[in-house]
Amino acid sequence: RIEMHLRSRVAQKVRISALGLNLSFQEDETIFTESSYKFRRDDICAIGEKAGWKTVRQWTDSDWGFAETLFVA
Repeated sequence: RIEMHLRSRVAQKVRISALGLNLSFQEDETIFTESSYKFRRDDICAIGEKAGWKTVRQWTDSDWGFAETLFVA
């Protein structure tokens, strides 16, 4: 698993108008943005389909071993 974080380079205030949020970040403060897990291509399709989703398409990057999978309900 890989976690991704953004780090604020300076103290700042951020407004997210669509959500009505005002956030403050200190210099060097991080915000968690995602977790990335490793699965085999066939396994991720099976997991999605077991949860009730239909696999529509899967795109892969042969150089890096990453896949993006499109599911529909």
